Amino acid sequence: MRIYIPSTFALATQWLAIGTFSVDRAYAVTEALTEWYEQGDEEELEYIAASIAAKESLFLISQEKTDATFRRVVLAFDVPESFVVGEVEPRGGIAINGMLTFRELQSALIDGDEALDDVRSAATLLDRAAAGDGEAQFVVSEVEGHELLWFGPTEIEFVLQVDK
Repeated sequence: MRIYIPSTFALATQWLAIGTFSVDRAYAVTEALTEWYEQGDEEELEYIAASIAAKESLFLISQEKTDATFRRVVLAFDVPESFVVGEVEPRGGIAINGMLTFRELQSALIDGDEALDDVRSAATLLDRAAAGDGEAQFVVSEVEGHELLWFGPTEIEFVLQVDK
């Protein structure tokens, strides 16, 4: 089963250095997501699950107290279905239980340079957007216009080291 783990540059770098890690939540093509997006094929549904994880990545960036790198990071892993212990909100959200290793990494989705300013602005305005501020919501929605770049498993270590 393909799962999408929202992350940040700092978290992904830390996880890579350790080699294994666990998280409680991920995103995947779930029954609820398939029912909600009933006209999508498997590839479209995978894109939606990754996009939901990218929104969570933005939230994680907004919570970083240190010098954040303003790039959304989503790590895609193939894991046994036994990792999934239930579905959670939002659609596509799953609770997982198990250790992940970078051997199962299938790809990393990361913002390119052109997204940095928009991600920085959105991360600083996320609380205001959640509170209903229309201008802040517009700024946050602008981030979704940036496609995440795809990196293969052998590239992730290089990408994380280069952007420090």
